[in-house]
Amino acid sequence: MSRFGSAKAFASRAGVCPGNWESAGKSRAGRSRKGPKWLGACLHACAMAAIRSKDTYLHAQYMRLKPRRGHAKSIKAVQHSIIVSISHMLDSRQPYRDLGGAYFTQLYSPERLAAHHLATLRELGCEVTANPPAERTGWMATSACLPTRSHRSRARRPRRSSSGWMVQG
Repeated sequence: MSRFGSAKAFASRAGVCPGNWESAGKSRAGRSRKGPKWLGACLHACAMAAIRSKDTYLHAQYMRLKPRRGHAKSIKAVQHSIIVSISHMLDSRQPYRDLGGAYFTQLYSPERLAAHHLATLRELGCEVTANPPAERTGWMATSACLPTRSHRSRARRPRRSSSGWMVQG
């Protein structure tokens, strides 16, 4: 892997890095470079298989990104994660170790966020005491704070049939 230098360079050569387009001081989404077609097809198949396997890091990453970014960009992010993982596995000569489907839930758990903010306030010189609630309610009662509504659940617009009448569906 010394030919590529780093995982970032390897991902860039594969064509799965996010593009960067900056104009007038504003950063906008750019295009990814074109990588080898055979590698793109292989990575796409791997990413599609990875998002269909439940309770894995790559599935959790896809589910976290899809509501905001859409299917195509989420798949590209999963492909990037796969190629970076491959690079690190080849460099360290160790097998793949999945972080698990609950990785993002544990990373952003309410208890961890509360402890972080309390520590920040104490560093600023504030005297803080926090009393945790007796029972979680509302959005904190769920184990994962992922949106459940899919893009297909929106109401569809009426369209014209071949006879010219408006039909629903």
